[in-house]
Amino acid sequence: MVWLLLLAIAGVGLSNSALYLIPVVIGCSWVAFFASELFQRKNQVVFWTQIRRGLLLIIPIIYPIGILALLSFNIIAKPTDISGFGPRYMPWHEAVGWVIGGTAEHWRDAILMIAVPLLIVRGRSGLFIFFYLFAVWLLCLNPLLAPWWMKNILSYCYFRLVYLLQLPLLCALIAAAGSRLSWRRDLVKDRFLTALVISVLIVSFCYTYRGLSILPRYAKLGIGWKSPRECQLLPANIAFADAADGYIAHAKLLAPTWTASCELPLLFPEMKVVAPRSVTHYFTNAGNRDEGILRAQAEAFIGSDKSGNPQRLKSLELKFRKVIETGRANAIAVPEAESQRVLKTLKLINPSWHRVLQAGGLVLMLP
Repeated sequence: MVWLLLLAIAGVGLSNSALYLIPVVIGCSWVAFFASELFQRKNQVVFWTQIRRGLLLIIPIIYPIGILALLSFNIIAKPTDISGFGPRYMPWHEAVGWVIGGTAEHWRDAILMIAVPLLIVRGRSGLFIFFYLFAVWLLCLNPLLAPWWMKNILSYCYFRLVYLLQLPLLCALIAAAGSRLSWRRDLVKDRFLTALVISVLIVSFCYTYRGLSILPRYAKLGIGWKSPRECQLLPANIAFADAADGYIAHAKLLAPTWTASCELPLLFPEMKVVAPRSVTHYFTNAGNRDEGILRAQAEAFIGSDKSGNPQRLKSLELKFRKVIETGRANAIAVPEAESQRVLKTLKLINPSWHRVLQAGGLVLMLP
């Protein structure tokens, strides 16, 4: 229990998702243990013994439950604005689809979750795994309970509950079929059933391999497989950082949110990012919502606004001019396609603004 408690504390320290994932894992594990005991034993299960074991499992979740209680009573201050984290609710199939995929992937995973525990692992361990997966689906991934979960952990975090299914572990457990196929004392019927299950799983994998999340995506942007020795940042951002090192290491940089301003601060810790991701959220919770909106609109002007609406661009230009004129930013990184438009506005503010270099699809501008 002491080790489980220490692991729970470490888990919360590594990721705030552990605040709800750890209690769910332990709760579903107890349900699985109780159900497997009830299913296996022919005589009557000692009910109070199982309840006592379940109460002992409360010890490891004292820390995350305590943090959640302090948050619920606002003893640990909660954010005053969470609009930056997306809508309060999203369709269940869309949230789950982020991790699992489409209909074909759902069928593949259903086969995995039924066939591997019951037909390959088997026995007490197989029953425990099966009932654990069943509890996760019933209590967490149930579409009827999805609104409650999204209300409490945010809709954009709901997909993380899918990680409790441990699909990679189920794939690894398929290897247990090898001993059953090679064991001569097994009945021919059992060996045939195991071979049939393996064949079905192979077919399902072949049919759905394109939906596996580990496959490389957007190779042109450098998003794909990387060795542990490779830098995990986007190649375009690394190229821009190498070229602009001497200019932006100590600058106040205004850059597109989903390119340089997400990753460059990791390479230049002394650089200040004018409009980081969720800038409105941060300034709102600091009591200055207008400042966050101003910076977000200035960032939208240099690249993220794709509306093509001239009137909206004109209103964003006023916000951008204010950010530059007040000295909030003294360096601009602009997507190449928008560089001429942005440079024209900068020269109206101060004719000394000019292009310094171009790298990684971005143009650096300085006064």
